[in-house]
Amino acid sequence: MPPEVRRGGRVELPNRNYFLYSGEIDQALAFSTSQRQSANLWWPEDRTWCVATALDLNWTYIGGSDQLVELLLADPRLEALPVELGDRCTSALTPSYRPIVARAALTLRDQGSVSIATTLGTIEARLAAHRPGATLRIERKAVSGSVYGSSNGRG
Repeated sequence: MPPEVRRGGRVELPNRNYFLYSGEIDQALAFSTSQRQSANLWWPEDRTWCVATALDLNWTYIGGSDQLVELLLADPRLEALPVELGDRCTSALTPSYRPIVARAALTLRDQGSVSIATTLGTIEARLAAHRPGATLRIERKAVSGSVYGSSNGRG
């Protein structure tokens, strides 16, 4: 981080103390050290939209007009889900994820395996047998293909 930035303005929010920059939109990624890190909060001068990347979570929120949201949701390059202002930001499923998980559960039940692709990688679940007491194996694979988590359980 350049010294002039460390000496510059700050934005203070509950439990957070951010460095404050100003510049062109292309500079929002100027200090990124990986694909998983970017500026945490950024917006244009007219404040017609805002991007907020959660420090402790794996997603980014974008707030703006209904037209902007519709464009983002329609873009096939993005993994985007709508949220409402009152939706909680917790490990519990937000309403927008519930249909995806419900479809995956039905596929797992009917076919014995399912894969859900995300921008961070895939989640794969397999049942060892279609019967009560079957073993369920879940693997999380990064985009690179490496496994970064797995679990086994009996149902």
